[in-house]
Amino acid sequence: MVEYSIVSAEEEHLEEVARNMRLADQNEIWASHRVTPEAAIDHLRVSRDTRAGLADGQPVCIFGIDRVSVLSMVGHPWLLGTEGLHRHGIAFLRRNKEYLDEAKEGFEFLYNYVDARNVASIAWLRWLGFEVKDAEPYGWLGMPFHRFQMETV
Repeated sequence: MVEYSIVSAEEEHLEEVARNMRLADQNEIWASHRVTPEAAIDHLRVSRDTRAGLADGQPVCIFGIDRVSVLSMVGHPWLLGTEGLHRHGIAFLRRNKEYLDEAKEGFEFLYNYVDARNVASIAWLRWLGFEVKDAEPYGWLGMPFHRFQMETV
């Protein structure tokens, strides 16, 4: 039986996800922000409340919600995963929903963008209760991305 847990992300979790990031997430962060997995992880080192999803102690994803600005009640939810997320996805779907219910306190609105090619993440976002808008050009490449959003009050 696999043991699943969600913990505060530590340096080794971030590095493991950067080294083994799933291709869909690599493509998404490149198309949106022109960053490599390592550069994306560098940004997350200063992110508040970054969590790691572990399967038998091995990180399969990192995720969190960043405030748009210090005083803002608007947040950007995000998740980056490894290929292991495909094998353990259902278990983390359930835990992400619990995390989201807790984490959205203190926010009035959540939104971000997801690559239109990332169909697994789009399905996950809908399951979590986000409204997923039609795809429009986004990011430095102007590729199709869906804005996803949720009112939390």
